[in-house]
Amino acid sequence: MNSSEAIAKIQELQDIYGDIEVLVNAQGSDNGFFKIITSVEIQEGLCGEDGEFIDERVILISCE
Repeated sequence: MNSSEAIAKIQELQDIYGDIEVLVNAQGSDNGFFKIITSVEIQEGLCGEDGEFIDERVILISCE
């Protein structure tokens, strides 16, 4: 998925669900950059970076 496709998907989801938070899940984020965006989707009930439970609907961008 290229960046313009990802942005279009985020805008589509925000049109449907309103102004909701966007989170990034990056596999191998220790290298300082992301290789490819694999998905943009709505998620509920996630755990944050510090292990806290996020009990709200968010847009999750997954990268490799």
